[in-house]
Amino acid sequence: MIETTELSNREIGNLWMTYILSELYEAWPRRIDLSAEMARNETGEAVDEEDEFFDDLILWLEREGYIRTSQESPEGIAYGAALTNKGHALLLEKEAGARTMGERMKDQLASVAKEGVSSAKSEIIGQLVGAIIGAAAKQIGFSA
Repeated sequence: MIETTELSNREIGNLWMTYILSELYEAWPRRIDLSAEMARNETGEAVDEEDEFFDDLILWLEREGYIRTSQESPEGIAYGAALTNKGHALLLEKEAGARTMGERMKDQLASVAKEGVSSAKSEIIGQLVGAIIGAAAKQIGFSA
């Protein structure tokens, strides 16, 4: 039986970000189209005003320099999305083992798709996203 949980926007954002980055990692160097509907379907998690939520997440990822999109897209869709050099380098980093961050994200997403989101999986995904953001901060010389 799949355990259902009430996830916060932050947890769903981390889950959707894991989906977005792992899809781009898998497709690299190709550009792909992504959507809020795809994120919901692949993660099994919905959020209110999902098109706006997705757009804000894509905008944040772009402004932080992890991804780029190739053209203006309708609400809830990102056309021609690809990892930037910064995003690709971060997902290739290896931390706590021989698997890259991108591979670990893909593994966690597959586990969520198969078994659902538990609080433990949500925490692991949050840690992966945090590690990526932390690695980016180290690259630019920012320390906590």
